[in-house]
Amino acid sequence: MEVDAFLILVLSVYAAFSYGWWALAIGAFRYAFVAASWALPWLNAALPPRFSRKVVAAQQGVLLAVVASGLLPTWASVATLVIALGSLTWSFGRDIAWLHKASQVREAARTRWSASPMTLVTGRV
Repeated sequence: MEVDAFLILVLSVYAAFSYGWWALAIGAFRYAFVAASWALPWLNAALPPRFSRKVVAAQQGVLLAVVASGLLPTWASVATLVIALGSLTWSFGRDIAWLHKASQVREAARTRWSASPMTLVTGRV
């Protein structure tokens, strides 16, 4: 996974020289997520397997390689980069929302189970 992430970063840096800094966001997403997880530990929780996550990851490499090849006209390259960035934003956004919700559920369960035994039996504090 890290080799793929690095390749996507390299391709996005190459695309950013021609199409602007925003193309770099495609390669920076993974590293921004890792950096955010240092400040927000709930981002380190395991995610359920999803085929769509694999599709989006593979799509990034293919779309960036096509853009880097120079075979597309400028408007098509920009559209391709927009699709790549949009799908990546959707994928990361969905996973971050899931991780946040799961952390809230875990915290609620921890709070409930750390209450005194009398509270659990009677429902009163």
